[in-house]
Amino acid sequence: MPINNQINQQSVSKSFYMVVSILVVIFIERIFFILTMF
Repeated sequence: MPINNQINQQSVSKSFYMVVSILVVIFIERIFFILTMF
């Protein structure tokens, strides 16, 4: 049972890391877009 819980926790943290990295990429692209407009 604890092993299954650990695997689930790892998967959740992995997906969370993926979402955060996607948000960071979108944020950086927006900053570059705003900078190139000026």
